[in-house]
Amino acid sequence: MRMKYIVFFDDKADSSVNLVGGKGWGLQKMTQLGLPVPFGFTITTDTWREFNERKEIWPELLSEIKQGISQIEERMGKKFGDVDNPLLVSVRSGARYSMPGMMETILNVGISKEIIPSLSKSLGNEKYAWDTYSRFIKMYSQAVFNIHKGEFDLLPKTESISNEDLSVLYENYIKNKYSKVIPESYEEKLITAIKAVFDSWNSHSAVGYRQMNGIPNDLGTAVNVQAMVFGNRENSGTGVLFTRNTISGEKGLVGDYLENGQGEDIVRGASERQTLSMVELENKHSEIYKEIKEYALLLEKNRGNVQDIEFTVSQDDTTYILQSRDITGLE
Repeated sequence: MRMKYIVFFDDKADSSVNLVGGKGWGLQKMTQLGLPVPFGFTITTDTWREFNERKEIWPELLSEIKQGISQIEERMGKKFGDVDNPLLVSVRSGARYSMPGMMETILNVGISKEIIPSLSKSLGNEKYAWDTYSRFIKMYSQAVFNIHKGEFDLLPKTESISNEDLSVLYENYIKNKYSKVIPESYEEKLITAIKAVFDSWNSHSAVGYRQMNGIPNDLGTAVNVQAMVFGNRENSGTGVLFTRNTISGEKGLVGDYLENGQGEDIVRGASERQTLSMVELENKHSEIYKEIKEYALLLEKNRGNVQDIEFTVSQDDTTYILQSRDITGLE
């Protein structure tokens, strides 16, 4: 009997952290607790080892990935590649040990110009839809084409440039300078994104990080494919927090919340906009604070350790937990 290549977040059997990575293990545990986690699946580290030998996505793995997408579609009530009711997914790395910023993440996979009108309705404004598309171009280009996202920030543009024109500027840049074009096929976008995240385990930065931190090179990384929820619109946002002060160990939420942002904006420090502290979040958005505090305390109690949590307040006013990991050494 051949191994399974993917594990769903709601799988009732506990998976080992070595198999699904730290992020996947956390997503599975939070889903089992009944927390609001966008649905998805983890492609295992065992699958990475086979991919590392083959250097391509093979038919049996592709079949399971398609089954995984079908399950996300069913849960979210959306369709991947559908123009009228589109499902977008994130593709994130997730190794056994946390390696912040060393491997690739691609958000908004499945977006295209054709779905901008329906996404505009969902997000409540066309500018947010085009913002989502321009973010995808930058992330995809870095992960798949090895074009650093910083290059896009250096392109000459006026202060009044629209998000739509910004997307066109980015597309023309990668086409004219690098002779690269993002594929039109939704399936090809997904598969090339997964391959890029798998390959990022062997990137120069990731290898160097493991050498410095004594992490074995043969562990590999899992890949988490998860339904997107959007914080980059009015009255939405994204945040990161610790359930205690990491210096003193004092109980209480400590972190930052970025209004109208997506996860990578704050995790990688990609935004120049001012974030709100947890105290400011409580004062300005008391209901969001109350909800996230409830989830945070539940996670710390369940895990028995201080938690590092990422969350998003989405377009449907739901607070979703995107990640929670243990921080040890605090009392």
